[in-house]
Amino acid sequence: MQSPKQEQRRINYKLEICRLLALGLTTETISRLFKEKHSTSRTTFYEYLRQIRQEDNVLAEAKDRRYIHTDISICRDRLSTLYRNALSRIQDPGTNQFALAPLLKLAQYIAITLLKLEFEGVQITEAMNSKIGRAEPILSSDESSFPETEKYDSNSTMSNPHLNEDDVF
Repeated sequence: MQSPKQEQRRINYKLEICRLLALGLTTETISRLFKEKHSTSRTTFYEYLRQIRQEDNVLAEAKDRRYIHTDISICRDRLSTLYRNALSRIQDPGTNQFALAPLLKLAQYIAITLLKLEFEGVQITEAMNSKIGRAEPILSSDESSFPETEKYDSNSTMSNPHLNEDDVF
């Protein structure tokens, strides 16, 4: 049995891991940060991560069908808004040419994520309707659909300066 102080520290660590995951950091990076900041072992970090995922799965399974559909719809709407904003900035003649490559990459990743969300939404609905099994997601919980982007180097040139919207989407 853990003391209340130890239990609170464990909860705080798990909340911090969740916050860092939400910011888009990889599990490897978070593990390194935890080792430096809290002197926790890699094993301890991955145990916290396993507990977080287990708790998330319990919460997800407990959700009613209408809530899952609502969550998917909200996510789709937010991603669609981001996609439209990125496209409008890409099509704006006043957009800095050096900003176009990262914007095209962002729009591409949003479009891919929307397609995956649409596909997985259908899988989840079919699984819930059939009650046979659980849909296998394309994205595992430890993957991000937005990979880390490189920082722009002002001395480099774009690999394809003639890339247009039709080539990306």
